[in-house]
Amino acid sequence: MYEETLTMVEQDREELLEDYGDVLKGTVSVIDRLPLAGKVNQSKITWQSNSTAVSVNPETGEVTITRSAFPQEVTLYALIVKGRGNVLVLFHSSGYLIGFSVVF
Repeated sequence: MYEETLTMVEQDREELLEDYGDVLKGTVSVIDRLPLAGKVNQSKITWQSNSTAVSVNPETGEVTITRSAFPQEVTLYALIVKGRGNVLVLFHSSGYLIGFSVVF
């Protein structure tokens, strides 16, 4: 059962990376909305930022980017959970949002 749930979370992670990996690269000035559920298995996705420069509304997925005078390092975390299975995806940058890595 746990292995099946973990596979479902992994499928949603793959879809998230496919859909947003390129979107969250480079200098990002606008992101309309980030998903709150996985595309394939409807795993719950919770977003968090390590900086006040980027915030995600937990109810709607709407993103607010607050510009500062200087570029900031920002890490955007996506915690994907279904049952007992979970995975953490990190989108991080030295400008705003660039690239990603995955933590199991």
